[in-house]
Amino acid sequence: MTKKEKVSSAPDPTCKIKTTCKCVAGSETSLNVKDIQTILNKYISTTSGTAIKVDGKCSLETQKAIMKFQSDTKIECDGCVGDETHGKMKELKLTDIPSLVTVDHGENSQAVAGGDTSNITKFAANAGSAGSCISIKADGNRPYGYKTKIKAGMVNGVHFPAKLTSRDLIVRNYKTQYMWGNPILLKAMLDAAAAVTKNFPDLSGKGAARLWSASGKNGGPKPKSGGYHNSHQTGLDADVSFFVTTDKAADLNTYTRAARNKQKSAGKSLKNIPISRLFDMPRNVCFLDHLVRNPAVKLVYIDNPIIGAMIRWIKKNDTDQKYTKLLAELTSGRKVHEPGSFGHHNHYHIRCHFPPGSPTMSQWKKMSKTERSAVVGKSTQSGPAPAPGPARFKQLAAKSLEEIKKIYPGRSQLSYTFGTIDGRIIEQYNQDTLFYGASMPKTMLGLAHLVNFKGSSQISDKELTGMLTYWSRTKGNYPDSNVVARGISSRYTGGKGLRRRGLGRLTPQQVREVSKYFGITRSTFQFGGGMNKQTAKDSFLFFAGLARMD
Repeated sequence: MTKKEKVSSAPDPTCKIKTTCKCVAGSETSLNVKDIQTILNKYISTTSGTAIKVDGKCSLETQKAIMKFQSDTKIECDGCVGDETHGKMKELKLTDIPSLVTVDHGENSQAVAGGDTSNITKFAANAGSAGSCISIKADGNRPYGYKTKIKAGMVNGVHFPAKLTSRDLIVRNYKTQYMWGNPILLKAMLDAAAAVTKNFPDLSGKGAARLWSASGKNGGPKPKSGGYHNSHQTGLDADVSFFVTTDKAADLNTYTRAARNKQKSAGKSLKNIPISRLFDMPRNVCFLDHLVRNPAVKLVYIDNPIIGAMIRWIKKNDTDQKYTKLLAELTSGRKVHEPGSFGHHNHYHIRCHFPPGSPTMSQWKKMSKTERSAVVGKSTQSGPAPAPGPARFKQLAAKSLEEIKKIYPGRSQLSYTFGTIDGRIIEQYNQDTLFYGASMPKTMLGLAHLVNFKGSSQISDKELTGMLTYWSRTKGNYPDSNVVARGISSRYTGGKGLRRRGLGRLTPQQVREVSKYFGITRSTFQFGGGMNKQTAKDSFLFFAGLARMD
């Protein structure tokens, strides 16, 4: 028997603990703190070090042990286990421990023993009957996928908008083609929303949480502005906005990046940054508490200022200790934490565990078409899948208004105003609810620009045509519709707006002066700064007014 190598028990002095990480980067590895402690003890047993306590808590002892392993193996040394550290542990065969085989509901286990993809019965038994939703893990250390580099997937997903019947969890009608997912995730969200409805019945339907996105119909890398989302590939991830105290604050930004940078520069805790008073603390705490208690939920990402505000609120108001478990999770950072950067200041990122037996992408690809068909079968989701684009509107056109209201029950999902050209309203539904506009505000912007500017500072015929007619993009050298709208809006400060020397830029006051002639009171029409929201009533008044013009 050989002597254990004599090594220092302390990490390299240049190592520095990553303060935003609680021992594990949940977006990069499926290991939890207890797994890491077990693996580290296996490594420590080959040295002269002292075993650490295996209790699932991210203690300073555990962080130092992680850094010691990282410095010994010449990898980034920050006391945080991500994909690189996990990969090194696998390379040294430290993860070959029986107790880790079934960790995280099968996320580290083989979908089919020995990779035997021909034995479909084993896989089908885990995934359910033919037609059940199947979340497919990416190969390697990032089972949920990563941008376009590491691909995961899904088959037989459910289209969430057709299933969201809660008044407290509604659909943000934007890019609904990315609202497909696993029923496991859908149930977790609906259960948490039901708890909010039960505990706060008087607020039902007011300032509701909104589903922003989940996955594409077949999973895989999901586009976003300027690139791809890091995950959202398996149908087990969803973004949901916070509950707010008023519908006007939908999709609330709880604090600013500037406040974060200032706090960080001063060396102060991010958890002490104040958040918006429009954040409905009681309902958000209730919603998050039920997510945390659900064993199907793996983790929830929110930014540290929100975590800090929740901790303070629970300590002050939870006299009957109803939220003891949530407080523990918020404090420990195990199931609820910030992924390490600004970005979850206006929504929850909810992630569920993979069902036991979920296949990896390589296993799925090795299956023959016949074998896949035996598992996939026919999708079991009830009713026809919502058709994209014009086809969906044709389907809705065949339904009655009452049927459409049942499909979109929330105040922030559907509104309308019917009337005559003289401005008389005959029938309305939620007509004072503000929605983000698309084409309608551009018509007002064009009119306001023609009224307020003359000569070379006025929008040209070609620019106006480009802004108001999407077909012009394929018929001649017309500027992009959104580019023009941004360029003539003074509130827009980004770099993708029309830049023509001398072109006038409309102020909110200039637009208001024009809109008041139509009787418009609440709506705004500019791009940038949240100044692009209209009500059904104001939209009706505007277009009725245009129709009356000679």
